[in-house]
Amino acid sequence: MGYALALERLGAYKTAAVEAKKNLDIYKGPDQRRVTEAFISDLSKRPPLKFTNKDKPTLKGRYLLFAGGGLSRADGRTLYSFNSRVGRFVSERLDISAEAGINGGNEVKDYNGLKLGAAARYNTPLPSVPLYLTLAAKVDRVPAPNKNFSFLLSPGLSYFTGDSSIDLFFDMAFAGAYKGSVTLSLGYTIYFGGGK
Repeated sequence: MGYALALERLGAYKTAAVEAKKNLDIYKGPDQRRVTEAFISDLSKRPPLKFTNKDKPTLKGRYLLFAGGGLSRADGRTLYSFNSRVGRFVSERLDISAEAGINGGNEVKDYNGLKLGAAARYNTPLPSVPLYLTLAAKVDRVPAPNKNFSFLLSPGLSYFTGDSSIDLFFDMAFAGAYKGSVTLSLGYTIYFGGGK
């Protein structure tokens, strides 16, 4: 009976029931048989345990909140930006989000101020390392005297630490007032809400 109890503790309920049935042939007393039959009946009613890999982050259905900043060089000046992003994972690999931020450091004041946008970011794990490769497409309304809308591609790397990640992105502008610029952005993302 000890082997059946050990299997029950491990969650192998069906195997534990098979081992407990072997003991029924050995037991002569009615009390031992009654206890063993009740144990077998209880084991047969238990659902099998489901084992999951707790190291793998489950993202589908979760929300994200990103905060970060960036620096870039243009015309001999250092420009800065502070960015935030809130979104949701629509699949294990793809999230969509709304963005808001502030640009500054420009001599021409028309280029400083609030920026708003939307993004979709895809992630995929890299083999043998705890890093994820990411790629985003973003559309932003940026502060500028004209060409206020910009289109950016944003490759990067994310290091997951449980319910958060440290993120490094390279925002490359392909249209708009900042066309041709590359901005390095470092930030921190937290993930919350239930995954599906």
